[in-house]
Amino acid sequence: MMSLTDDVTDRCTGADLYNICNHAAMKAAVDGMSAITIKDIEYAIDKVTLSHTHQLLAVCVSPIH
Repeated sequence: MMSLTDDVTDRCTGADLYNICNHAAMKAAVDGMSAITIKDIEYAIDKVTLSHTHQLLAVCVSPIH
């Protein structure tokens, strides 16, 4: 059974997966947790994928000189 997490991470590069893990670990640490939860991973996926979306939009809407 595939989950939403599987679907999202299937399109990720190694660097994306590293960033997702890093963001999840930082979120867990900030929340005072000693382990990463699925909520931390979902939060990190949102952060990393939204970052990609913003970067893509910035390129697409930037004026041509």
